[in-house]
Amino acid sequence: MIKVHNIVIVGAGPADLYLSAYLSQNNIKYLLIEQAPITSSALGFGILVQDSLLNCLSKININIDDLNIPLINKFDIYYDAGNKVADINLDIPVYSTKRETLVKKIREKVNTENILYGNSVIDIIKNKNSYIIKLSDNKEIKSEYIIGADGIKSIVRSKFFYKKIVEVAYSGIYTWLKKESHHKMIGLYGKDTSILHWPVDKNESVALVITKSKIDISRPVQDIFNTLLKDENNKIKELSRHFNFDKPQLITLIRRIKQFKFIKNNIALIGDAAHGETPMLGWGTTVAVEDAYVLANQIINNNENISKAFKSYYSIRRERVKHLHTLTSLEENLFGINAKITIFRKPFFTLCKPINSFAYNKLRGLYRRVHNYNIDLC
Repeated sequence: MIKVHNIVIVGAGPADLYLSAYLSQNNIKYLLIEQAPITSSALGFGILVQDSLLNCLSKININIDDLNIPLINKFDIYYDAGNKVADINLDIPVYSTKRETLVKKIREKVNTENILYGNSVIDIIKNKNSYIIKLSDNKEIKSEYIIGADGIKSIVRSKFFYKKIVEVAYSGIYTWLKKESHHKMIGLYGKDTSILHWPVDKNESVALVITKSKIDISRPVQDIFNTLLKDENNKIKELSRHFNFDKPQLITLIRRIKQFKFIKNNIALIGDAAHGETPMLGWGTTVAVEDAYVLANQIINNNENISKAFKSYYSIRRERVKHLHTLTSLEENLFGINAKITIFRKPFFTLCKPINSFAYNKLRGLYRRVHNYNIDLC
């Protein structure tokens, strides 16, 4: 028997759960399909939290005090030999929290009766003016509208958009640190490896270890780290001594989406499925929840014409996405992930050391424009 739902959401990360909560709050019917069992918890690495995310969360009655998040007020950058090249005072509020903390708080606002847990979408077939969604338990669901919120490897996108729009940008390992937290972000530029390090609560911090090399994921994590960091500077080696191998590590290929078309007919994509950015800028979760908020508002305002809602959503979001992609690319170049730029990095830091902090602080003007995005105008 085929069950019928007007709107089906595929995936249950922060953005899809937020979309679900916001639609439920406004009495919009939908079904959310999630492959994980209800008892699973989100991978708990740290995410950066900007004002627009906090504004979106307030719409479903989640406040900053609910998240127990530290404020990051500085960004110190060190280069090759471990010398500080920039000392940035962040004049915009940047917070951090664990991903699992955010997911848990959003999930509390969701009507779980509208979620089908423990099922993977294995195929989606276009059928005249609707879609047949085939699930891993052999059930089938018919829907007129589909929202793909199923991440960088989105089956929704792969079925209805261009096949080869995802590229691998670099490899990364997320790791917990044993040392106490602090109130600044630290960027360590190494010879072949760079590290971003930031707090997630008062007693804990995380690091993203970045390399252009392809990581052999079959090897033990500690062996991978030993190989990556053996020729690096003392600053990086000192930080690596605090890696907590008693907690889970995440080894991943960091992917980026090259094309920004994220609606087609009655299909809409949000979050990484729509415009997967690398973690370098730290805006992934914020932008995904922004997507969910804007799309939900358009659905609520155009409930009799959801196709129009999808088109309005795309029109509102595309410039925001492109701007953030540009900033992400700039961050990658500064961090030496782009091989063509790397050869210019050392002479730049050496010759321009007296003005590095000034240059980086000027760069904050770009971030301020991104940060001062008023989600309520969407």
